[in-house]
Amino acid sequence: MDIRKKSLIILSGIIIVVILIFVVFSSTVFLDSYKNLESDHVRDNMDLILKNSNTEIANLNSTVGDWGPWDDTYMFVTGDNPSYIVNNLIPATYDNLCLNFVVIVNNEGKIVYGESYDLKNHELTPLRPDLIAELAKADSPLKNTNISARVGGFLDLPGGMVLVASHPIVKSDYSGESMGSIIMGRYMDAAEISRFSADSRHSLSVIPVKETSGVSDEEGTLDGSGAEEPRNGSGSPIIFTHAIDRETVEGTTVLPDIYGNETILFSLQMPRDIFNQGGRTVLSSIFFQLVILFGLGILILWLIDSQVLLRIATTNREIAQITEQQTTGGRVTVNGHDEISQLATSINTMLDQIETSHAALSESEKRFRELAEQFPEIMVEVDTQGIPTFVNHAASSIFIFIYGGLEKPWSIFDLVAPEDRERFREDFSRILHGESMTGNEYVALKKDGTRFAVILYSALIIKEGRITGVRIFAGDISERKRMEDELRKINEKMSLLSSITRHDILNQLTALRGYLYLSHEHLSDAKTLENFLAKEETIAHSIEHQIRFAKDYEAMGSVPPVWENVYSIIRRATVQLSMRDVSVEVERKDCEIFADPLAEKVFYNLIDNALRYGGDGMTTIRFRFLESDAGLVIVCEDDGVGIPAEDKERIFVRGFGKNTGLGLFLSREALSITGITIRENGMPGTGARFEILVPPDKFRFGGDGLA
Repeated sequence: MDIRKKSLIILSGIIIVVILIFVVFSSTVFLDSYKNLESDHVRDNMDLILKNSNTEIANLNSTVGDWGPWDDTYMFVTGDNPSYIVNNLIPATYDNLCLNFVVIVNNEGKIVYGESYDLKNHELTPLRPDLIAELAKADSPLKNTNISARVGGFLDLPGGMVLVASHPIVKSDYSGESMGSIIMGRYMDAAEISRFSADSRHSLSVIPVKETSGVSDEEGTLDGSGAEEPRNGSGSPIIFTHAIDRETVEGTTVLPDIYGNETILFSLQMPRDIFNQGGRTVLSSIFFQLVILFGLGILILWLIDSQVLLRIATTNREIAQITEQQTTGGRVTVNGHDEISQLATSINTMLDQIETSHAALSESEKRFRELAEQFPEIMVEVDTQGIPTFVNHAASSIFIFIYGGLEKPWSIFDLVAPEDRERFREDFSRILHGESMTGNEYVALKKDGTRFAVILYSALIIKEGRITGVRIFAGDISERKRMEDELRKINEKMSLLSSITRHDILNQLTALRGYLYLSHEHLSDAKTLENFLAKEETIAHSIEHQIRFAKDYEAMGSVPPVWENVYSIIRRATVQLSMRDVSVEVERKDCEIFADPLAEKVFYNLIDNALRYGGDGMTTIRFRFLESDAGLVIVCEDDGVGIPAEDKERIFVRGFGKNTGLGLFLSREALSITGITIRENGMPGTGARFEILVPPDKFRFGGDGLA
């Protein structure tokens, strides 16, 4: 991608980012400011409504305050002014005072007078039953007899909410005791509620809180999450605002009733003129900004193209020509005295330096490349935490990272096998403390999980007088370890062969010489001589077995393991043995195992031992094949007398048994070459049972067993 396209992409990205920033800023600042202005406007209108309601309550309190402390009212309650109603509480009075009801109650709580008035039809009506029921309550605050107390406000009744005020009935000079209470009020119908609102576009509702449910929006809810601190003093009600939709915003507040309970909800719905105007203003700003940025971008691209890109393209073309000529003699043209001309001059200076150092650099690179390619061992540099900072090619081809980049986060400790990892950590810590740990051996892990032995040499990396890491050289000593294991096995074989040829056979020869001597002494005693000759023949047979075992044991492992069909091995063994009336059953014929060629003697020995020691009652030798997660279990079982529990492990020890004591020992040794194990776990008295466990990668099915 050329610079022109990159510049276009970068400028486009800058414009988009600027617009996004402005949109986000507008949403979070401008629009929030409009929302705050809208909320303030709603609260101002709600404050005005609350002031109007307080004024109405104050006016009602003033009215009832004029009628309560009045001698005429006082005398009416005591029965001394029967014309009080006719002279005072006439329809014109209700109309002038804008009252819907007037109630006079004496000290006993009895209603002395009570009437309602329809302000629309200008006629008296019976008092509402719910108002009568309220006055029947013993604790109703409307039955006010306290001269110093003023009761006025809203009251939620079953028949509808009312604005009510009450005052004790006393003489005009406030002398004497109160003779009852006078109650005046209005019904909170639509006409009365509209008097609280100054704008006909606003929708005001006054409803009981119990009839509402919480609302939520972008600004707040009735649970207080969108409320601000009261603005009219600590006693003022809190006003909540929230947006109902894109066109309507609502303000709500809760007022107490005359009982002091916050049960009266004022809800004011207004058009969202401020917020919508703010949104249009923001969109206009974004549009104009987009136009300005687009024009500015075109201007910048033209300047970059004419003043920068064209000259850079010329310089680039000249550099390409120098590169194609494969010579360091060419130079680029220098025009002008600005930064691009300075760049051209710097390029020419660099070409001069390249020409001067090219030969030396080529020679140095050649020497370094040869050294790096010829260095065959692992080299890793790590920091003090064991994190690699450099690896060579030999290490990258063995361990869990790609040369030049890690496959996953790891440390040098991850390369060591779990059983050696803690020891390596301790040795690494000692190295960092200055101890010499050269020549330590560990088991390491290759990237494919293969284990191999290594010997480590280390040196501290010191920079500016401070230890910054460790340089580790590792050599693969797997071949040495293998040779050591082979040497150990050879020594064990030589030791065993020496024991057989020197000790066991010499013991048998000593016994043979003894019987030969005794035979010479009893040449005239045919029966005794025959007994001695039988013993001599047995000793000779034992010596023959020991010599054959030494030959087989010496050959074991010298020939590579091969795939052998188990059924064919068993069939060949039965042909060589005298089976009497004993049958051999093989469950399947297609199983093959990967084992030393001496594995044939394993199955031969198992059948031979069963025939020798299974007893006269044995009739069957059975071979079964059981697959599991651990591998394949080949079961060899018979129905003979079995093997005593105390002999189950000793039968695999060289020399144990009634014959030569070498068969099962040799069997276990031969199978172990390819990781196969054998054990006996039969029940004494019910027959012998041998289990041969073959690893998963050392068996297969598919041969026909006819070889």
